[in-house]
Amino acid sequence: MYHRRKYRRRYQCLVGAIIGLLVCVRLQAADASFKAVFSLPADTAERSLKGFSEQSGRSVVFVTAAVKGVRTNNVEGMLTPHEALAKLLRGTGLICSLDVKSGAFVVRKADSKVEKPSGAERRK
Repeated sequence: MYHRRKYRRRYQCLVGAIIGLLVCVRLQAADASFKAVFSLPADTAERSLKGFSEQSGRSVVFVTAAVKGVRTNNVEGMLTPHEALAKLLRGTGLICSLDVKSGAFVVRKADSKVEKPSGAERRK
């Protein structure tokens, strides 16, 4: 009787670990391929990016001064968040990238440099 309980408990732990692993793998895969219905009219970049964030459930980081005066494209249909954002920004001079740590999209001007200044430039 004791041996049955011992093996049963091990079996339960093993099954639980496998299920947990499968759920984690599935969530990571689903995040990249998750599609949502987007309905974003052409508008100022600031408004469009806020609307995109609301509809996608994803954070978007941008500098207001960098997107000022930029008009975005309309986006309609079922798309992944990355597809929708790329379509929104196509031809605007803005580009997006994904911050791996936070999972947020970062939007900036295509010609802006992301390089960190050297020690001498920081002191000026």
